[in-house]
Amino acid sequence: MSLNASQLASDALAAMQKVLAAQWPSILALATSQAQKLALTLVDIEQMVQAKQIDSDTAADLLDSQRRATTAVLLCIRGMDQIVVEQAINAALAVVASAVNTAIGFPLL
Repeated sequence: MSLNASQLASDALAAMQKVLAAQWPSILALATSQAQKLALTLVDIEQMVQAKQIDSDTAADLLDSQRRATTAVLLCIRGMDQIVVEQAINAALAVVASAVNTAIGFPLL
């Protein structure tokens, strides 16, 4: 199974919107770009795992790096707090977890 970055980003963004509904108009552009970056990172991880270029530990490290970057970007928006941002990212990753974990062959999310 090959992951589709556009579909992952769309699903992740929809999940983030539910958590960030109150701030959505002001956060839409950044949330969109961050959902796309998360999706692209997941596709990159899938490709590297399939090519046996990285193992599960490195995959987890790459995901953690992107998660931290996404958190930092979203926290730059006035009125955002750490808990809400983490809930939004967790929701985004949870909605794509099954597809990602199946595609890479181990539980990353």
